[in-house]
Amino acid sequence: MMEEYRQLSFFNNFLISIFLFMPCVRHLPIYNKTVSRKINQYTNWNLFMIACNHVLYNYYQIDNIFICRFLALNSLQIFFIYHMFILYDSRVLFDILDNAKPFLLNIGSHHNFMIKLEYFIINFFIHILPAYMYKDYLLQKLPSDMNIGIYTILFKFMWALNVFGNFNVVSIYLPTFDLCSVKLFNMIVALDYLTGTVMHSISI
Repeated sequence: MMEEYRQLSFFNNFLISIFLFMPCVRHLPIYNKTVSRKINQYTNWNLFMIACNHVLYNYYQIDNIFICRFLALNSLQIFFIYHMFILYDSRVLFDILDNAKPFLLNIGSHHNFMIKLEYFIINFFIHILPAYMYKDYLLQKLPSDMNIGIYTILFKFMWALNVFGNFNVVSIYLPTFDLCSVKLFNMIVALDYLTGTVMHSISI
C-alpha cells in the first residue's frame, strides 16, 4: 500500500510539473511562427513526457507504472485521433501543405511528393512508434482501481488552457478548419473516456 501511494504521488507530481512548465514553453521568444506552432502541439508534449520518463527510468531507476500507463493510453489516443482525421478527410493534413516546402529534401518540382513522404515518415515516429513502445502497459493491471483515462482528459484540459487560454485547439493545427472547436474538443474527451474505460475493464 505504501509503495502504491508513493508511485501515485510521484505520478501526480510529475503531471503538475509538466502543467507548470507549459506556460514557460508558450512564452519562449521563438520568432519563427511554424516552429512556435509545432512546439506547442499536443503530440510534441507527449513526446516530451516520453523523453522525461526515459530519463527517469534509465538514469534514476524510477519505473513508475502510473506514468507508463498514462503515456501508453495517451499515445494510443493520439494514434487514433490523428488517423481518424486522415480517414475522415485527407485534406485536413494535405490542403495546408500546398504552399509548403520539404523540411529536409527539396528536389525541385517534386517537392509536394517529398513533403507528403516526410509527413508519412514522421507519422511513424511520432504517432505510431510511441503507441507501440508502450503497448504492454495498456493491459497491465494498476495497483489501484483507477481509470487513467480521467488523467488524459485532465491533461488535455490543462494543455488547452495553458497553450491557448481557451479550447480553440484547432487554431494550432488547422486555422481554416470549419468544425466547431468545442464540439471537436468534446469528441476528443469522449474518445479519451471511452478508450480509458475499455482498457481499464480489460486490464489483467
